[in-house]
Amino acid sequence: MAVAVVPVVSVAAVLLFGGTANAVPSASALGPLTSRPSPTPGVTDTTTTLKVTPSHAVDDVPVIFLTNVAPLAAVGAVQFIMDGPTPLAAPVPVTPGFALLINSLPEGTHSLTAVFTPTSPAAHGPSMSPPLSLTVSQASDTRERSH
Repeated sequence: MAVAVVPVVSVAAVLLFGGTANAVPSASALGPLTSRPSPTPGVTDTTTTLKVTPSHAVDDVPVIFLTNVAPLAAVGAVQFIMDGPTPLAAPVPVTPGFALLINSLPEGTHSLTAVFTPTSPAAHGPSMSPPLSLTVSQASDTRERSH
């Protein structure tokens, strides 16, 4: 699955005035300036949010991944991603704004995101959820041992 990442350019700018016969040279710093590409005409932007339950997981116990894609009219699929490039499963179709995946995760701390890819890029733009961090603990053996 290809994901388009839109660059955001942020620069600091300084205005310099060289002076005149009646004024001294000066400099003035501007705050950071941020530039984003203009949206494509006719393409509706989308937003993707991700919720993960439980918030403290145990390995070999399923975790619920629920994604909301807005607007509801956006049609496509969500790829759930762990630790950067690792897909958790095949892309999940979005049905009235939601995609659901139930999957277990290995022990450790993981960065999780959901990436929406529209079926029709001419109608809706792609989007990605902010990353969530989830720590998965090792399951402990709580069985009582008999003698």
